[in-house]
Amino acid sequence: PAIYNTNMATNMATTTGNDTFYNCAERDPCTQENLDTLGYYYKGGTVTTFIQCTGVNGCVEKTCSPGLIWIDNDKTCGFA
Repeated sequence: PAIYNTNMATNMATTTGNDTFYNCAERDPCTQENLDTLGYYYKGGTVTTFIQCTGVNGCVEKTCSPGLIWIDNDKTCGFA
């Protein structure tokens, strides 16, 4: 993914048409396969939050930098 701030969290449904939502506590998308590929997932609920699966921390909820939204098709934060 291109633009994101690692100190924040991201995701958005209206830009994706994706109605599959995840969160680290109840619906963790970070299976072993996804950890190996460093997957990014739409968190749902807001346009600025997403989940990053990492081999080190597992499931990490993040937010896009101010002024950016999560674009699920591109798996990155960007301008609307």
